[in-house]
Amino acid sequence: MSSPNEPQHQPPGAPGGYEPPHGVAPPNPADSPNYGIIMLVCTVSLAFLVVVATLGGMWYWDSVPGSAEKYDIPPRFQGSWSGKLTQYAPDRTAVGTWELTITLRDDSVTAKESSSAFGYDNCVWEVHRPEPVDDGSLAFSYTVTKDPDDKCAPTGDVLLERSSDALAIRVTSAVEGEETVSRGVLDPV
Repeated sequence: MSSPNEPQHQPPGAPGGYEPPHGVAPPNPADSPNYGIIMLVCTVSLAFLVVVATLGGMWYWDSVPGSAEKYDIPPRFQGSWSGKLTQYAPDRTAVGTWELTITLRDDSVTAKESSSAFGYDNCVWEVHRPEPVDDGSLAFSYTVTKDPDDKCAPTGDVLLERSSDALAIRVTSAVEGEETVSRGVLDPV
């Protein structure tokens, strides 16, 4: 017979450490002094993961081809257009020409400019929010996202007006700190 001070025999394979007496439940974790801190850390971690997953999903969705922002491009402006523009200095003297190709669709707007007169090629525009204007024209701004020769005006504002078979275009931009205006006609491609 064993004495009351003698350790009781543990069954083989049973882990050591705290075990509640037979028939008694373990203590409630909510009664622990650290329970509030643990729950706060878990809640903040979960909220952080939800925010990261949401932002990651938005980034992924924006990068998937065909998931581009939808624009309100009136049908009369939709299509691919190309033409030559004349650039004017602030005193209204012509300073050179450049070429523009632009494609306007409800799901994408792409534009590329080049100029042998100014010595640059393949400047790519990112078009911002094309909007129809009350007079029937289409207006938008752009930022140059690719400029291999570092010679394009970095930003500008565009106004397009549709004639029977072409687009009249006016581009206002700043070149070397001076505002310039370019005008031309874009024909369907």
